[in-house]
Amino acid sequence: MEDIFAKDLSGAMVSPGEPGYDKLINAIFETMKLANELNTGYHTPEEVHDYLCRITGQEIDPSTTLLPPFYVDYARI
Repeated sequence: MEDIFAKDLSGAMVSPGEPGYDKLINAIFETMKLANELNTGYHTPEEVHDYLCRITGQEIDPSTTLLPPFYVDYARI
């Protein structure tokens, strides 16, 4: 059985009845919450970098520049 996260990242359709859907949708909502926080108010470049690392679940090169607003529903690979 294919992992629902891998299936979603491949672009295939996923449905609420599939095993693991609750974990996927919770991860999506958490990502959307972080993106909303990032897009609300002013954040220093260091804070923006921290949000981007938290959203992606990966270390992002410090030279990366992101100018909000930033829209994403799920960003982990």
